Amino acid sequence: MEAGALAGQIGGGRQELQLSCCVVTKKPGSPGFFIWLSDQLFVYTFPSNKRRRDAALVNVIQCNMEHAQSAAELFDQYRMFYEQESDLSGCYAFIKENIENARSKIFLLYDDGAAVGFSQLYASYCSISMRSFYYLSDLYIDRSCRKKGYARFLMNYLTEHFAKLGAHRLTLETATTNTAAQRLYESLGYQREKVFITYHQMLER
Repeated sequence: MEAGALAGQIGGGRQELQLSCCVVTKKPGSPGFFIWLSDQLFVYTFPSNKRRRDAALVNVIQCNMEHAQSAAELFDQYRMFYEQESDLSGCYAFIKENIENARSKIFLLYDDGAAVGFSQLYASYCSISMRSFYYLSDLYIDRSCRKKGYARFLMNYLTEHFAKLGAHRLTLETATTNTAAQRLYESLGYQREKVFITYHQMLER
């Protein structure tokens, strides 16, 4: 279906148009719409004042050492969001060690060649189900790129990716004050824990 035909079917309020190959989403007040394919996001902006923006391709890659610096920069921003001091060299060393030792799986979200978001997951196992699952430890979108659908896109990508790997579930935690993240997770089908209580015992070095 051509973009013009899509535009004619999507009005001013938030709507979703389910096609055989993708989902098209229009948000209120946005100048265009998102076209969601399995691991790619196309953003179409309606022509305005005789200017037309070409479709922008957004994609997700699994991080290797080639991408470590970009991952470290986003990881540093992520830690500062949680009130830690900036430590880019320490973040790079941590990411480098995780990649080289396959200690975690790190994914970068790119828009037009620029890294705008990242996620980091750690493998674990559930004794009850006797299956593997992944702990989604870190998720961050650059502050300048918020409210553009990137976090939702990255979360959907992770769900599809790890389902294909046969993982039993994805598990995550977020701050009680991070209500925006909570709304996102619950809109994607994540269920808040109501049965178990988590305890921590800090082991000092």
